[in-house]
Amino acid sequence: MIVGAAFPILNINSYTKNYYMKQSENLENQFKVQADYYASLAKSNFELRQFRHDYNNMKIGISELIKEGKNKDALNMLDYCDNQLLSAISICKFDTGNNIVDALLTDKQAKANAYNTQLFFKGAISNKINPTDLCVIFGNALDNAIEACEKIKSYESKAIQINCECTGGFMFLTIKNPVSKDIFIHNNTILTSKEDKKSHGFGLLSINRVTKKYDGNLSLSCINKEFTISIDLCLL
Repeated sequence: MIVGAAFPILNINSYTKNYYMKQSENLENQFKVQADYYASLAKSNFELRQFRHDYNNMKIGISELIKEGKNKDALNMLDYCDNQLLSAISICKFDTGNNIVDALLTDKQAKANAYNTQLFFKGAISNKINPTDLCVIFGNALDNAIEACEKIKSYESKAIQINCECTGGFMFLTIKNPVSKDIFIHNNTILTSKEDKKSHGFGLLSINRVTKKYDGNLSLSCINKEFTISIDLCLL
């Protein structure tokens, strides 16, 4: 009887394991697509910054052509400027030292605007981390932070603070956001309702998986309605 009862349990455990493995695989593929998307935004941002750098010299050339009466040449140069500008329409609002994260933060800020929420970044981000891994960390953490701000009904402006420091071969990252009520955390696990666990569980599991990949640590805390996720990664 004991052996017979064990089979259903084994089947359930096997199904659960396969389910989570499949979900993890799907998420991994999604983040790879996101990394490619943010890489394209980063390329556009680089082209725009390059154009801004060259534009001052172009203005001198256009002014000189107009003075010499070479209006057709001046117009041709203006057309060139317009084409360069149109090819780099994405403007990143952040300068983290990492183009992928610049694009990702700009994208998340656009979403946060709907909830009267501002992202603030301080520090610098290493380029030694795989772009997909960066998307996993920042994408999940910021999606959760923005969702928390959405749940705060106050019309006051809200802030998500992102601080990153690279020193001694390590990267130290903290992301802080307000929450509508204190979150109970035990053993780095959020103790909330089933619905919240389901929506946030995969995100934190993915972040933790990437953290372990870089021999790092993940820490969660919530004090006085301020949720903090702290991550340290080894870059050596």
